Amino acid sequence: MSRPAINMAEAASRGKRRHRRFVLGLVGTFFGVLGLFAFCNTRINPLWVTPSPWTDESFAPFRQIYRNTRTAKAGLLRNKDWEIVLMGSSRVAIAMDPKFPEWGDRKVLNLGLSASTITENKLVVDYVLKHNPSVKRLIVGVDLTDISSRSDSTRSTGFNESPFDPVGGATERELRYVFGVSTFRAAVRTWQTKRKGEIPPYTELGHWAHHRTHGMASVRKMIETGTIPGAKRFVVARKAGGDQPLASKLDLLKSILRSCRDHGVKLTVLVPPNHIAYLVVPYVGGAPDPMMMANRRAIGECVKEVNAEIPGSLQAEAWDFDDLHLLNGEALPPFEDPTREMHYWVDGIHSKEPLGHIMLSRMLGWPLPDPAGGDYGVRLDLIDPAEHARRIDAQFARYKEERPGDWAWIEAKVRSSESDAKKDDEEE
Repeated sequence: MSRPAINMAEAASRGKRRHRRFVLGLVGTFFGVLGLFAFCNTRINPLWVTPSPWTDESFAPFRQIYRNTRTAKAGLLRNKDWEIVLMGSSRVAIAMDPKFPEWGDRKVLNLGLSASTITENKLVVDYVLKHNPSVKRLIVGVDLTDISSRSDSTRSTGFNESPFDPVGGATERELRYVFGVSTFRAAVRTWQTKRKGEIPPYTELGHWAHHRTHGMASVRKMIETGTIPGAKRFVVARKAGGDQPLASKLDLLKSILRSCRDHGVKLTVLVPPNHIAYLVVPYVGGAPDPMMMANRRAIGECVKEVNAEIPGSLQAEAWDFDDLHLLNGEALPPFEDPTREMHYWVDGIHSKEPLGHIMLSRMLGWPLPDPAGGDYGVRLDLIDPAEHARRIDAQFARYKEERPGDWAWIEAKVRSSESDAKKDDEEE
């Protein structure tokens, strides 16, 4: 018997149908996944940038924004008509409490961003003024070391992926927030956090209120392994020539001052504090201008210059809390109880809310929660630089007299690290 002839046209048609079903299935799966991502991302709104009518606000206290802080804080800013915004680095993110009772019913947002520099904060200020016309006051933290540093946090902190970045495709970013994998991962983490009843690091007001020690229980250990080595790197940089304020950074500060003035926003420049365990390292290490008096003077001069440009205009202020006041020299935990928490300090560079409350009270004229803060901080735009230098020298002498044990321990740790560095150099 002869084999039946093959209907080539029918075979080709079956092949096309199978291919069409495969492609349609693939496309359907793709859009199904996108739809799932979009639903989860808008239902949970994990980064505050994908609100929708069906968003479940019961997720709000559990939103995990730690890995996408800049994107999420831009979303928080767009979420409400804030009256007061607190800005700066992690020092502000931790210490400045937007729920401090003295705020009353004012709407306060903590927009502090870890590792931020004035280069980034200038762009964030621009974003705030553009997207939140209801804002009446900004408190902007400026770290003294940043004024002498060429570092730019916009290059390495996720700034370019956030709405704060004025360059790039805004539409593409917004679509990525709705359909993107990173938002979906944040949604899953938020869902898991809510299911377990865990508390995330950041609150709904942007305050870094929890999980701030990175698993380390001993403050002394954090100071020994983090604060002192960090200060030593600063000493090396200053000895290498990075000891003078940069004109580019001061220009950015002036731009912030002028923008706030022109928008009718009261601006307070805040120099946030470090613990004395950090501040005395430049003294021991022999850094030029160890207390960065040139930077303090430059900040004060910038504020005075811009305030004088338009007589009668809204006047900015500059408050400096980064000195050797005994609040910054709170006694370290005793050796027999190294895990005991400090009242005012998380570690050597981050103060807690109680010290933040004193700073806010000093800047805003509120009743002091601790009378020890009556002489805490000075106005850089008012104080004579020579008087300021004498004041800090006197504080240094007082600290060594009243905290001799802590001073001896800090000095020994600095000397020890210097000795170890010299041995390493000799072995190489």
